[in-house]
Amino acid sequence: MKLADLTYLVVDTETTGLQAGVDKVVSIAGVWVRPGQGALRQESHLVDPGIPIPPEASAIHHIVDRHVAGAPTLAQVLPFFQKDDFDVYVAHNAAFDFGFLPAGGRPVLCTLRLAKKLWPRLAKYSNQYLRYFLPLEVPEAEGLPAHEALADALVTSKLLLRELAWLEENPQAGVETLQDLLDWVQAPNLLETCQFGNKHRGVAWANVPKDYLAWMKREVKDMDPDLRFTVEHYLQGR
Repeated sequence: MKLADLTYLVVDTETTGLQAGVDKVVSIAGVWVRPGQGALRQESHLVDPGIPIPPEASAIHHIVDRHVAGAPTLAQVLPFFQKDDFDVYVAHNAAFDFGFLPAGGRPVLCTLRLAKKLWPRLAKYSNQYLRYFLPLEVPEAEGLPAHEALADALVTSKLLLRELAWLEENPQAGVETLQDLLDWVQAPNLLETCQFGNKHRGVAWANVPKDYLAWMKREVKDMDPDLRFTVEHYLQGR
């Protein structure tokens, strides 16, 4: 199916922390969207995580233990987000959200990685930064906390529609089907400017000395796929 013919479920979660398998979901929201029609409906639920919410997490999303007391569990609310009324899950930094949520075999699209493909020279890629950079009109999110799950899902849904519109307006990208899009998004990005460490920060990767690149490949164990791809690309002198 073509991208314009699909229904997308944009989800966002708030959690007790960043470690999937240890931390738990405290809030989940979803916005169903379709190109040409916009938002079809939305769901938002507080979730009882079964563990205390640390103050470090509350400082981000402002959800505290008393807010989730008596709330349903994640297992109880997941069926709202697992019906047969959409074709693909979407999230901003999908690897994070779907570390906490089961995809159930459905495809998952990451708007953050797609944004890096479409606008490769930006300073940041948070959905709130992209909201104001593009700019995106999200009146539905006005008055909602910036890190509340529904607010973020609403912003991400508008970002997704803008990204899909870009692809429709730029057929030279060669992205027509969902599989085309998923393959393109998953392919590593060649970064332009070094943002690692301090020694060469701000320098074009093409001008970073090869001995430094070799040191990074040898010593840095937690490089993300884009960074590793870029280091290896310029280390090989391409």
